[in-house]
Amino acid sequence: MFELDHRGALGDDTTTQALSVLPLVVLVGATSAVLVKLSSAPSAVKVSYRLGFATLGFAAFSAIAYRDAFREFSGRDLLVASASGIVLGGHYLVWFESLLWTTVAASTTLVQTQTIFVAALAYLLLDENVTRRTVAGLVFAVAGAAFMSLGGLAVGSLLNGANPVLGNLLAIAAGLLFAGYILISRWIRQRVAAIPYVTVVHLLATVVAFLFAAGTGESVALWAYPRYEWLLFFAMGFGPSFVAQSLSNWAIRYVPSNVVSVSYLGTPVVSSIYALVFLAEVPGVGTLVGGALTLFGIYVAIRTP
Repeated sequence: MFELDHRGALGDDTTTQALSVLPLVVLVGATSAVLVKLSSAPSAVKVSYRLGFATLGFAAFSAIAYRDAFREFSGRDLLVASASGIVLGGHYLVWFESLLWTTVAASTTLVQTQTIFVAALAYLLLDENVTRRTVAGLVFAVAGAAFMSLGGLAVGSLLNGANPVLGNLLAIAAGLLFAGYILISRWIRQRVAAIPYVTVVHLLATVVAFLFAAGTGESVALWAYPRYEWLLFFAMGFGPSFVAQSLSNWAIRYVPSNVVSVSYLGTPVVSSIYALVFLAEVPGVGTLVGGALTLFGIYVAIRTP
């Protein structure tokens, strides 16, 4: 088992501040779905430049404010951070690939299995205490996410798509990869600063994404996409990646990984609101009821005693 510094027990002042950051992470991270939908570039290219712009931001921030912090990395920490980057890059690529084979509803639902993976693996590997309150919140949040994504119709939409079995398996794999990223971040953030860590992570994730895009024949040339697409790439990199990942990786040092994981379930809820405002996509009854259930579950999981 891996040892963690549990000084950030729920209820401490710093932990309370970290919990208050999580809603902002969701609000910013939820812009990703709208930005991705507005872009017509290939999925691998979106992932590549999203991560690339984020990496430039993290590297610049690190050079200005955290130049000496990289000395905190041991050889093992650098190796683990690099592995985390590969896992994060793999998550984005696998999840986007799943959308080619199955429905958005099915993929969105199944990728949320990351909360279950995190809760189980954090207990087994990180010796994190999973309270009854957290379990109850997780159950409500996952049920709400499923109800919202499937529009209350459940099983039928899981069987649609060009190759639903492949797509659904890829979505579950993407959830497992994201769970791995959260758990690695929780473990390594006990020793190294957030910004240097995410700089290394996103650098490796960017390399993975560009290699995949090039290997699958997608053009990653600077002149291949219009200015409009570049603005979207930049927005994806700045908001959902640079801002949201900076805040979540700061918070994860002070709160259990399963709590951070459950908070991410709020992203589809907020994304639906953004889609209503910017894309004129009117949410159905299933989205409204499921969203309320998810938000209630998140509240139960992250509220302090």
